[in-house]
Amino acid sequence: MRRKLMKKWLCQDTLVATVTALALLGASHAQAGTCSNRSLRGNYGFTFTGQLGQAPGPLIPLEGLALTHFDGKGSLSQADFAVFNGVPSAPDFVEGETGTYTVNADCTGTATINFPDGRQLDLKLVVVKGGSEVYIVVSALTAPDGTPLFVTTRSHGVRVDQAD
Repeated sequence: MRRKLMKKWLCQDTLVATVTALALLGASHAQAGTCSNRSLRGNYGFTFTGQLGQAPGPLIPLEGLALTHFDGKGSLSQADFAVFNGVPSAPDFVEGETGTYTVNADCTGTATINFPDGRQLDLKLVVVKGGSEVYIVVSALTAPDGTPLFVTTRSHGVRVDQAD
């Protein structure tokens, strides 16, 4: 009888532990899916690196920095400084870049940056660390005349000011 009772308790304890683990796993997934446009707000400092070019020509290495302001509502503005093949593209940061972004509940998202010269940059992003960091890759770059350019660029941004 005692053995039967211990077996029953063991089964109940295992069931309770399993239900608790599943509940915690569900809570963890729920917490992971709490992103929105509001997750990106304030100023973020970015580094970016990659290559770009126009087929069938050679690829040109690029590196740079950007300061991007996300308004928490889906709009952004940016200033950047880029170096193409070791040569700065401008003497200082280029300002006047604007765009839009969308952050999904699962913390993935998209953004589009429009440059003053007519270029358009389409991005895929992942928001991490509660919105204090973001990882981005370029999904498309379009020249002012509408010509698609080949690009493999990635960037990492970190919030530089306190979020409200």
